[in-house]
Amino acid sequence: ANEWQGSPINYAEYTFECWIYRLGIGLQQTIFDLRTTEPQANPLLFIDTSNILNYWISGSARIASLTNAVAVNTWTHVAVSRSAVTGTKMFINGVQSGVTYSDPTTIYSGIKLFIGADHTSSTLFGGYMEDIRHTVGVARYTTNTAAPTRAFSMR
Repeated sequence: ANEWQGSPINYAEYTFECWIYRLGIGLQQTIFDLRTTEPQANPLLFIDTSNILNYWISGSARIASLTNAVAVNTWTHVAVSRSAVTGTKMFINGVQSGVTYSDPTTIYSGIKLFIGADHTSSTLFGGYMEDIRHTVGVARYTTNTAAPTRAFSMR
């Protein structure tokens, strides 16, 4: 698990995405967490014990991939994209999964970004992560699209 600490940022629009390769099932596994306490108006993306991808904010799961369980032992692209116009959406391999969440609260976080663990380090990600990208100020995905097929450029 890694954490990043920085200056406060206005998260009116953002995208968090990465490729994940899960090695096991039956445990909650955190992909990223912007919280420092619970509940807090900062997001958490995790896979629950039923292999469902969840976007959690303000103390509740706001988006859940009810029909798209996250596969084990295969690379899967996951993304959460928040647009001030179209709301927050979650994508698995480029396809929107779950409902669109319209959140009136602008997220402010400058404390920490945890990757592969929640803010307490009690739910770790069991597997591999690659091409992790957190973009502030851009909702990269607002509709279904093809998942990236090559590494992200560094610009």
